[in-house]
Amino acid sequence: MAELVTLLGFVLVKNNVIKSILAIKTKVIVMTATSSYLMPVFYSAPPAFAAGILVPVAIFNMMQALINIIPNYLVYSRIKKIKAT
Repeated sequence: MAELVTLLGFVLVKNNVIKSILAIKTKVIVMTATSSYLMPVFYSAPPAFAAGILVPVAIFNMMQALINIIPNYLVYSRIKKIKAT
């Protein structure tokens, strides 16, 4: 899910720099929100604990998005080339 959300950010905008920023923002927002809801369900953590670690979760998601942005862009470029032919 996380990688699809990042790829969605690329698809929505034409400018590469804006694509990267939007992809990172989209991933951070979606995955942080998902973590806040699923952490109490899967780990039986109290909602206050889940809310308390949202900042580190957001930072982790931002770093992961930055690491994955280049491979995701390469996949998007290949799909775009295949679709154009």
